[in-house]
Amino acid sequence: MSEAAQMELLSYLDGTETIPDTVWVFTCTDTERLSEAFLSRNKVLSFTTYGIQSDAAALLENVWTKEAQADQPAPNFARLIKEVNGNVRASLMQLEMRLYPA
Repeated sequence: MSEAAQMELLSYLDGTETIPDTVWVFTCTDTERLSEAFLSRNKVLSFTTYGIQSDAAALLENVWTKEAQADQPAPNFARLIKEVNGNVRASLMQLEMRLYPA
């Protein structure tokens, strides 16, 4: 998020005219480039991929079962998750490339 965008949002967050019944949710992979002023007005929640391997592998297996052709050998789902450091989106993209090779 650019510095200008952060300042614009701060004007809403700090303004006297609040927007009723509104919850702001910002998501990002890294807060490094966000200003301290912006971060100080938000609750930062850190998420981890610790412990998701079996659930993520089960998700991949479920997708594979529904999408794969009968002759396609299934990959090692747990290894696929491990290779992308628990990133479910990246593992689904890897799975898609295996399901539908160019």
